[in-house]
Amino acid sequence: MSYISAIKIKDEVIVWERDPVHGRTSKRFHAPYYFYVKSKEGTYQTIYGDQVKRYDFVTAKEFQTAREDLISSGIELFESDIPPEIKVLSEHYYNIKAPKLNITFFDIEVDFSKEIGFSSVSNPYAPINSVAFYHQWKDEYVVFAVPPNQEYTNDNVDTFFEEMNKIAPVPQNTIVVFCKNEKELLRLFIKKLKIVMLFVAGTVTSLTYHMLVNDWRMTKIYFEHYHSMKPFLHHSVK
Repeated sequence: MSYISAIKIKDEVIVWERDPVHGRTSKRFHAPYYFYVKSKEGTYQTIYGDQVKRYDFVTAKEFQTAREDLISSGIELFESDIPPEIKVLSEHYYNIKAPKLNITFFDIEVDFSKEIGFSSVSNPYAPINSVAFYHQWKDEYVVFAVPPNQEYTNDNVDTFFEEMNKIAPVPQNTIVVFCKNEKELLRLFIKKLKIVMLFVAGTVTSLTYHMLVNDWRMTKIYFEHYHSMKPFLHHSVK
């Protein structure tokens, strides 16, 4: 089975696979914590011809403690810096043909104040006023936006497209949904993100800056839905 992507959560590695019949599925592995140390009793050999012994650990804490102790003692370790996700993929998916990836890009825009300046991580004052998705595999754009002064509504989207086309051609496969406020926009955004995750590569790797700046606003404004997405949103931030 070809894999799409992998993520480590606590002491578990989740690998998303692409099944020709059932679509995207997931498989769980215990996170492999191990490294090699030079030893005459070792049954493994490095690419340099060194004889090494493998040491396995149950938890990340045990692994990290042993790793730090040996490094501080000047003992050379092998493969101690390889993430568990990569170890799982190299062991179970080596030489397996990669699937065609369904990729979605999204961009978050916020309001702006001439007096305060741009929103920042330390002061995320500006409300989110638009989120745009581009589904590469469908060549489709989806935009959620809060229009200034409620100039546009979902009843006059055609008027909006007519005026935008005078400035620059809008791609044909574009869906625009106008929202009353930031809360409604975030509700639709996170709902859409959940749907996207059924089709894309398992984890949402976003623009780290955007997620850091808007983390507080998402948590405060729509905590219930955001909380269920947090492990995936923060995979690219941690």
